Amino acid sequence: MGFREVKVLGTGGQYFTMFIVITGLGAVLFFLTGLFEFILSEYLGNIWGRRRMENQISKLQGHHIVCGYGRVGGSVAQELSDQGKPFVVIEIDEDVFGECVRTGTSASTAAPPTTRCSSGARISEAVGLVSALGTDADNLYVVLTARVMNPQALIVSRAEHFDSEQKLEMVGRTGLSRLTRSRARGWPT
Repeated sequence: MGFREVKVLGTGGQYFTMFIVITGLGAVLFFLTGLFEFILSEYLGNIWGRRRMENQISKLQGHHIVCGYGRVGGSVAQELSDQGKPFVVIEIDEDVFGECVRTGTSASTAAPPTTRCSSGARISEAVGLVSALGTDADNLYVVLTARVMNPQALIVSRAEHFDSEQKLEMVGRTGLSRLTRSRARGWPT
Protein backbone atom coordinates (compact mmCIF):
# COMPACT_ATOMS: atom_id res chain seq x y z
CA MET A 1 0.00 0.00 0.00
CA GLY A 2 0.99 3.66 0.00
CA PHE A 3 2.90 5.50 -2.68
CA ARG A 4 4.77 3.45 -5.24
CA GLU A 5 6.13 4.01 -8.68
CA VAL A 6 3.82 2.97 -11.47
CA LYS A 7 6.69 1.28 -13.13
CA VAL A 8 9.93 0.21 -11.47
CA LEU A 9 12.62 2.78 -12.33
CA GLY A 10 16.10 1.90 -13.35
CA THR A 11 19.23 3.57 -12.02
CA GLY A 12 18.97 6.48 -14.53
CA GLY A 13 15.31 7.09 -13.63
CA GLN A 14 16.13 7.15 -9.92
CA TYR A 15 18.93 9.68 -10.47
CA PHE A 16 16.62 11.81 -12.63
CA THR A 17 13.92 11.73 -9.92
CA MET A 18 16.46 12.74 -7.26
CA PHE A 19 17.66 15.60 -9.50
CA ILE A 20 14.07 16.86 -9.99
CA VAL A 21 13.32 16.68 -6.24
CA ILE A 22 16.54 18.46 -5.23
CA THR A 23 16.16 21.14 -7.94
CA GLY A 24 12.51 21.78 -7.03
CA LEU A 25 13.29 21.98 -3.33
CA GLY A 26 16.23 24.33 -4.02
CA ALA A 27 14.04 26.60 -6.18
CA VAL A 28 11.36 26.80 -3.48
CA LEU A 29 13.95 27.57 -0.78
CA PHE A 30 15.58 30.21 -3.01
CA PHE A 31 12.19 31.87 -3.60
CA LEU A 32 11.28 31.81 0.11
CA THR A 33 14.70 33.20 1.09
CA GLY A 34 14.28 36.09 -1.36
CA LEU A 35 10.76 36.77 -0.13
CA PHE A 36 11.79 36.82 3.54
CA GLU A 37 14.81 38.98 2.77
CA PHE A 38 12.61 41.52 0.96
CA ILE A 39 10.01 41.62 3.73
CA LEU A 40 12.57 41.89 6.52
CA SER A 41 14.71 44.49 4.76
CA GLU A 42 11.69 46.70 4.09
CA TYR A 43 10.26 46.32 7.58
CA LEU A 44 13.45 46.31 9.63
CA GLY A 45 15.17 48.82 7.33
CA ASN A 46 12.44 51.36 8.01
CA ILE A 47 12.55 50.71 11.74
CA TRP A 48 16.34 50.93 11.94
CA GLY A 49 16.40 53.96 9.64
CA ARG A 50 13.86 55.77 11.80
CA ARG A 51 15.72 54.91 15.00
CA ARG A 52 19.00 56.10 13.56
CA MET A 53 17.33 59.31 12.41
CA GLU A 54 15.71 59.86 15.82
CA ASN A 55 19.11 59.43 17.48
CA GLN A 56 20.64 62.00 15.13
CA ILE A 57 17.80 64.45 15.80
CA SER A 58 18.07 63.97 19.57
CA LYS A 59 21.69 65.21 19.43
CA LEU A 60 21.01 68.35 17.38
CA GLN A 61 21.60 71.83 18.77
CA GLY A 62 21.58 75.10 16.87
CA HIS A 63 19.62 73.56 14.01
CA HIS A 64 16.70 74.71 11.88
CA ILE A 65 13.27 73.10 11.61
CA VAL A 66 11.30 73.01 8.37
CA CYS A 67 7.60 72.20 8.79
CA GLY A 68 6.19 70.91 5.51
CA TYR A 69 8.29 69.50 2.68
CA GLY A 70 6.27 70.78 -0.25
CA ARG A 71 7.42 73.30 -2.86
CA VAL A 72 8.43 75.99 -0.35
CA GLY A 73 9.68 73.68 2.40
CA GLY A 74 11.68 71.65 -0.10
CA SER A 75 13.35 74.82 -1.40
CA VAL A 76 14.23 75.93 2.11
CA ALA A 77 15.58 72.47 2.98
CA GLN A 78 17.69 72.46 -0.19
CA GLU A 79 19.08 75.91 0.63
CA LEU A 80 19.94 74.88 4.19
CA SER A 81 21.56 71.71 2.89
CA ASP A 82 23.61 73.69 0.35
CA GLN A 83 24.81 75.96 3.16
CA GLY A 84 25.75 72.95 5.30
CA LYS A 85 23.41 73.91 8.13
CA PRO A 86 21.78 71.17 10.22
CA PHE A 87 18.01 70.95 9.91
CA VAL A 88 15.04 68.69 10.55
CA VAL A 89 12.01 68.33 8.30
CA ILE A 90 8.64 67.71 9.95
CA GLU A 91 6.19 66.11 7.52
CA ILE A 92 2.87 64.34 8.04
CA ASP A 93 2.71 62.60 4.64
CA GLU A 94 4.36 59.15 4.85
CA ASP A 95 5.33 59.17 1.16
CA VAL A 96 7.10 62.51 1.50
CA PHE A 97 8.71 61.28 4.73
CA GLY A 98 9.97 58.22 2.84
CA GLU A 99 11.48 60.52 0.20
CA CYS A 100 13.28 62.43 2.96
CA VAL A 101 14.65 59.19 4.39
CA ARG A 102 15.83 58.02 0.97
CA THR A 103 17.67 61.30 0.38
CA GLY A 104 19.24 61.25 3.84
CA THR A 105 17.32 64.25 5.16
CA SER A 106 16.57 64.16 8.89
CA ALA A 107 12.80 64.06 9.23
CA SER A 108 9.95 63.39 11.61
CA THR A 109 6.52 62.09 10.58
CA ALA A 110 4.28 63.62 13.22
CA ALA A 111 1.84 66.37 12.36
CA PRO A 112 3.81 69.64 12.57
CA PRO A 113 1.48 71.57 14.89
CA THR A 114 1.74 69.06 17.73
CA THR A 115 3.79 69.79 20.81
CA ARG A 116 5.07 66.19 20.83
CA CYS A 117 6.54 66.67 17.39
CA SER A 118 8.01 70.05 18.27
CA SER A 119 9.75 68.59 21.30
CA GLY A 120 10.88 65.60 19.22
CA ALA A 121 12.48 67.98 16.71
CA ARG A 122 14.05 69.83 19.65
CA ILE A 123 12.46 73.21 19.00
CA SER A 124 13.87 74.49 22.30
CA GLU A 125 17.41 73.94 20.92
CA ALA A 126 16.69 75.26 17.42
CA VAL A 127 17.86 78.61 16.11
CA GLY A 128 15.16 78.87 13.47
CA LEU A 129 11.91 77.44 12.19
CA VAL A 130 10.24 77.64 8.79
CA SER A 131 6.52 76.90 8.68
CA ALA A 132 5.56 76.16 5.09
CA LEU A 133 2.33 74.23 5.58
CA GLY A 134 -0.63 74.30 3.25
CA THR A 135 -3.05 76.32 5.36
CA ASP A 136 -2.67 79.59 7.20
CA ALA A 137 -4.36 78.09 10.27
CA ASP A 138 -1.72 75.35 10.54
CA ASN A 139 1.08 77.87 10.01
CA LEU A 140 -0.35 80.13 12.70
CA TYR A 141 -0.55 77.25 15.17
CA VAL A 142 3.02 76.16 14.43
CA VAL A 143 4.34 79.71 14.85
CA LEU A 144 2.45 80.14 18.12
CA THR A 145 3.67 76.79 19.48
CA ALA A 146 7.25 77.49 18.40
CA ARG A 147 7.18 80.97 19.94
CA VAL A 148 6.03 79.55 23.28
CA MET A 149 8.65 76.77 23.25
CA ASN A 150 11.54 78.93 22.03
CA PRO A 151 11.09 82.70 22.29
CA GLN A 152 14.53 83.43 20.76
CA ALA A 153 14.08 81.36 17.59
CA LEU A 154 13.96 83.03 14.21
CA ILE A 155 10.60 82.08 12.73
CA VAL A 156 9.76 82.30 9.05
CA SER A 157 6.24 81.46 7.97
CA ARG A 158 4.33 81.26 4.75
CA ALA A 159 1.05 83.19 4.50
CA GLU A 160 -1.53 82.84 1.73
CA HIS A 161 -3.74 85.76 2.73
CA PHE A 162 -2.90 89.27 3.86
CA ASP A 163 -4.97 89.07 7.06
CA SER A 164 -3.20 85.83 7.98
CA GLU A 165 0.13 87.54 7.48
CA GLN A 166 -0.86 90.20 10.00
CA LYS A 167 -1.87 87.56 12.55
CA LEU A 168 1.40 85.72 12.04
CA GLU A 169 3.30 88.96 12.58
CA MET A 170 1.44 89.60 15.85
CA VAL A 171 2.34 86.12 17.13
CA GLY A 172 5.96 86.45 16.01
CA ARG A 173 6.71 89.86 17.54
CA THR A 174 7.75 88.41 20.87
CA GLY A 175 11.25 87.56 19.61
CA LEU A 176 13.21 87.70 16.43
CA SER A 177 10.85 86.72 13.64
CA ARG A 178 10.45 87.48 10.02
CA LEU A 179 7.59 86.67 7.72
CA THR A 180 7.50 86.46 3.99
CA ARG A 181 4.55 86.06 1.74
CA SER A 182 4.16 82.75 -0.13
CA ARG A 183 7.92 82.05 -0.26
CA ALA A 184 10.62 81.67 2.35
CA ARG A 185 12.92 84.32 0.85
CA GLY A 186 15.78 85.89 2.65
CA TRP A 187 16.65 82.98 4.94
CA PRO A 188 19.73 84.20 6.82
CA THR A 189 23.13 82.85 5.84
